[in-house]
Amino acid sequence: MATRTPTLVIGAGPAGLATSACLRKRSIDHIVLEREAEVAPRWRQHYDRLHLHTFRDMSRLPYKRWKRGTAKYPSRQQVVDYMDAYAEEQSIRPLFGQDVRLATRSNGGFRVETDTDLFEAESLVIASGYNQTPRRPSWPGQEQFEGEILHSRDYRNGSPFRGKRVL
Repeated sequence: MATRTPTLVIGAGPAGLATSACLRKRSIDHIVLEREAEVAPRWRQHYDRLHLHTFRDMSRLPYKRWKRGTAKYPSRQQVVDYMDAYAEEQSIRPLFGQDVRLATRSNGGFRVETDTDLFEAESLVIASGYNQTPRRPSWPGQEQFEGEILHSRDYRNGSPFRGKRVL
């Protein structure tokens, strides 16, 4: 049996959280689905020294200012903390562990299947993010390279490469 909701939001990153807050402010019932176990999962996985490259006040979510004293260009951890606090303050309670497998039109609305559940909604917001799937280039001779090839998505910090030649 499918869970029915007027609106279904896929993703609990910045866009999904902002959408949820705006829907709540307008008293629109909705459900937020998130594949991972916490909000803002991509921000948690970015490299350690990452900072916003946009001024904090241009990067805030609806209805919440940054904490007084936050740097102009907040760190990755400050962004994660901001989004955790945002979800808490806005009473956003995503259903975690919901890996969406299929979304189709059905009876004038949408039918969404996850690994474990089925949802039906009148409206569907896909907020799964631009960085969901890394693009991995290939080039001639790559198979013969004996070194490590690491996608930037998997980079956390330079300590494993100390003393090595890298490109």
